[in-house]
Amino acid sequence: EPPATDAVPYQVTFDVTGDASAKGAISDASNLESLRRTPPSGAAGLVRRALADQDRIVAALYAEGYYGGSLAISIAGRPPTAPDVFSAVEAARAVGYVGAGTVEFIAEGDGFFFMEMNTRLQVEHPVTEAITGQDLVEWQIRVARGETLPLAQDDIPLIGHAFEVRLYAEDPERDFLPQVGRLDHLVLPAGLPGVRIDSGVGAGDQVSIHYDPMIAKIITSGADRAEAAGRMVAALAATEVVGLPTNRAFLQAIFATPAFAAADFDTGFIERHRAELLPGPAAPGPRDLALAALHVLLDEARASAAGADPADPHSPWGLAAGWRMNRSAFVDLTFAGAGERHVVRAHYVHGGFRLDLPGGTVAAEGTLDPDGGLTARLAGVRLKARVLRSGHKLVIFAAGTECTLDHVDPRFASAAAAGGAGRLVSPMPGTITRVAVAAGDAVKKGDP
Repeated sequence: EPPATDAVPYQVTFDVTGDASAKGAISDASNLESLRRTPPSGAAGLVRRALADQDRIVAALYAEGYYGGSLAISIAGRPPTAPDVFSAVEAARAVGYVGAGTVEFIAEGDGFFFMEMNTRLQVEHPVTEAITGQDLVEWQIRVARGETLPLAQDDIPLIGHAFEVRLYAEDPERDFLPQVGRLDHLVLPAGLPGVRIDSGVGAGDQVSIHYDPMIAKIITSGADRAEAAGRMVAALAATEVVGLPTNRAFLQAIFATPAFAAADFDTGFIERHRAELLPGPAAPGPRDLALAALHVLLDEARASAAGADPADPHSPWGLAAGWRMNRSAFVDLTFAGAGERHVVRAHYVHGGFRLDLPGGTVAAEGTLDPDGGLTARLAGVRLKARVLRSGHKLVIFAAGTECTLDHVDPRFASAAAAGGAGRLVSPMPGTITRVAVAAGDAVKKGDP
C-alpha cells in the first residue's frame, strides 16, 4: 500500500464529448484531501484503455524543474471522492521530460489509466491558478529558461474551489456547430467578486474560420463549490453576446441542473440530461414581448425627435404618438419567435403605453439609452434590461435571461422576403469541391 501524500491541487473538466480538449467544456478545481501515488513501472506500463459507460477524463498539470515537481489534476466528469493512486510526476520522469505539461488519464470507477501527455499547459489551467494563487504561465516560461521552480509542492496553498467555462460561438441546438461572423455586441462580466475573464475579442470583431470560435473563458472561484458555482451563475447572467449564436444558455442550463450541483456527472451527463439542457426554442413570455414592444416604441419616438425641425420642436410632424383622426391612438407590433407570431397592440396614453399582450393588458413606460439599456416599468414593477437590434432581430437581455425575436415590420417585409430568393446558404463555412450541375440542367428531387 503506497503511503498517502499531502493534498495536491486538481481540476475537474466536465466535457460535452468526452474529449478533454473539446469545445464547450466546464472545468472546476478544489482540494483533494489525500491523493496517493503509485510510481509507474514505465510509460508503457501506463498505456491501457478503459471502456466504460461512465468514465472521467483526468489531466494532471505537471511542471518539472530542477527544484522538483508540481502536480495538479484536471478531471472531466464526476470528481472522485476516494481517488486511486497515480502520479503524473513519475509519468513525466519516466520519459525524461523537463518542462510544463499536461498528462491525461481516463478514469473507470476508482481506476486511472494513462491516455496521453501534452507538452504544454491546457486551456483549463486558470482553475488551478485560482486555488493555488500561482501563475502557471510564468512557471512554464521560467522552467523553459532553465530556472528552478519557485516553490516546492508543500509550499503551494490550496484554497477553495474554482470553475471555468468556455464561451463559444457555436449553436448547441445544431450539434454545437461552430459559428462565424461579426460580434455586434459583447459584454463580459466585470467587477464581480471571484470572477476572472480571459478573452481576446471585443464588440465589432470577427469570429473567423481561421481560429477557434472561443469568445472568452470565464473563471470563478470561491471558498467552496457552492460559492464558486453561484458566482458562475451570476457571471453568465451578466454576459451578453449579439451577432452570433453562443453556448451561453447551454452553460446556464448545466449549472441549473440538480445533478451537476450535486457533482453527480460523467461523460454521459449530456445525453442523460439532454431534455433539460437542450429544450429547444421557448415561446416568448409576456415580459419579453412587452420589452420588445417598448424598445420599438421608444426607439421610434427617439428617431422622430431627432428628425424634428429644431426651429419648430413642438411641431406635430415631429411626434410619434400614433395619432389618428376620430380613433384612439394605437399601433400593432408583430414579433415572431419559436415558430409563432405574436401581435402586441400598443395604445398611446399619457406618460407611456398600454400594451395588449397575449396574457392580458399591462401599463408600460420607460427610458432607452443609446447602448440599448432599457429602464422599464411594467404594471408598476421597475425592471432593468437591454434590448439590441441586429438586422430585423431584437435580442432581449433581462434578469439573466436572453430572448431573440424577429420584428416583423410590414414596411420592410417584402424586401426581407426577396433578400433570400435564389440563394443556397451553407450551415457553416467550407470549401466547394464540386458543382454537380451546370447552367440549363434540369434538377429533380432525389438527384445527387
